Amino acid sequence: MQKIWTNRNVDLEQLAEKTMEFLKENDFDVVTNRTESGYHFLAKSSPYYTINGQALITIKGKPEEFSITIELQRRESRILSLPIIFTSFLGGGSLITQHFKSEEKWRELERDLWRSIEGIIIHLDGTSQISKE
Repeated sequence: MQKIWTNRNVDLEQLAEKTMEFLKENDFDVVTNRTESGYHFLAKSSPYYTINGQALITIKGKPEEFSITIELQRRESRILSLPIIFTSFLGGGSLITQHFKSEEKWRELERDLWRSIEGIIIHLDGTSQISKE
C-alpha cells in the first residue's frame, strides 16, 4: 500500500530514523539503504510479527511532497499451490494454517506501522525547510 503526503515539510531523514526505531523496537532484522530517491528498509524475522516473507518500506520524495510504500515480499510455498485435497495428504494442513496466521500478522504489522508513521509525520510536520529548485 502506498500513501502520499503533500504540504507537510517533514524532515525525511528524521522520518526514516523514527521508522527504523519502530522496526528495531519490534525486533526486526533490518537492512537499510539510502539512495538519491529516498530510503529503503527491508525488515524480516520479528518474533512479534511472524510473517512469511519480509516487509519492504520505501520513503521517497521531498520534504513537502513524499510517499511511503509498505509491501510484503512473500516467500512462496510450493505446497500451497497444490490442490487442497493433495495438500492435506502431504501434511499441508499445518502449512495452510501457518499461511493464514502469517497473513493475519502481516495485516497487524501493516496497521501498526501505518499508525506509527502517521504519528511520526504529525510530530515532524514543519521540521524541514521547503526545498528550492
